[in-house]
Amino acid sequence: MITERHDFIPDLPGQFIRDITDKTLFFDIETTGFSPKTSHLYMIGCSYMDASGFHTIQWFDDHKTPDGEKEMLLSFAEFAKNYTRCISFNGSTFDFPFIQKKCDGHHLSDPLCHLEHIDIYKKLKPYKDFLDLPDLKQKSVEAFLGINRQDQYSGGQLIAVYDAYIRTKSESLYNQLMQHNYDDICGMILLMPVMAYIRLFEGAFTFHSYSIAGSCLTLTFTLTNFILIPVTCEHSILKIHASAYTLTMTICGITGTLKYFYANPKDYYYLPAEDMAVHKSVAAFVDKDFRQKATKENCYIKKDGFFLPQPKPLFTPEYRTKAAQTPSYFAWDAIKNQPDSICRYAHLLLNSEF
Repeated sequence: MITERHDFIPDLPGQFIRDITDKTLFFDIETTGFSPKTSHLYMIGCSYMDASGFHTIQWFDDHKTPDGEKEMLLSFAEFAKNYTRCISFNGSTFDFPFIQKKCDGHHLSDPLCHLEHIDIYKKLKPYKDFLDLPDLKQKSVEAFLGINRQDQYSGGQLIAVYDAYIRTKSESLYNQLMQHNYDDICGMILLMPVMAYIRLFEGAFTFHSYSIAGSCLTLTFTLTNFILIPVTCEHSILKIHASAYTLTMTICGITGTLKYFYANPKDYYYLPAEDMAVHKSVAAFVDKDFRQKATKENCYIKKDGFFLPQPKPLFTPEYRTKAAQTPSYFAWDAIKNQPDSICRYAHLLLNSEF
């Protein structure tokens, strides 16, 4: 049985749907378990867009038979061949492998193999803590974005509902099954605003301005994608805030004197009076009473200025207070007039943990 609905028009501003084309398919399946060998595929649902708006189509096996599975897969394959991209929620782990195994079992070609696949769950997973999500279930992400759904069941809970429907053919049970899948596939369209947070971490921003207060630097960037729900995240030396089209990052730096440590102390002498190290070729002209062999801890030169932490080496020279200190620091003056370098630094901070 194939059920089509054409009444879904999401209340989604243009900046969220501009990346969705008529070649994009939102995809979700319903099964009676996790294993394709022992579980039944009883529904395939898709959302798609055409010139008139968004629609959904659902394939449903109302007999729970191998022939029902095969009929669904054949019909879905015919439909999916017209698309080039597929968006799912955790499809990489479950939906795609399940469909592939079922197609193998029915000696059918995989209808998904030609599609570029975007897995919202997989892309969002590294940023769960940043968004302060309790978990990464689709309903939790929907709740974060303020999306309300009619369905209150989980896929696992609906297994018993499907079995009861097969026995009774109850219209009420049928509606429950259809509603859950319908909300999942429609919900994926409404989840598209969450991609803005992912693109933020991928570096979709441009430098706007900076300000310094004490030893703290605030960088302001213009975001390429609109942030629907404002978010703030704080670490010991870093605060991040994103809202609408603006990203601000406040970094605690050091104003004062730091040291640049040379890599090969054996090639240097330390001059106690000057509190600095010089290469042996230069130290040869210094009286022996005023020099000593350099060690790892005193093989340095000093610099005054305003310094910023870098959790991984990005800019050189690297400055420290001690030879083995992490993170290292760099001089803000070295990049303050270089917007591209500032964006590279922001990208590093966004994707690092101090």
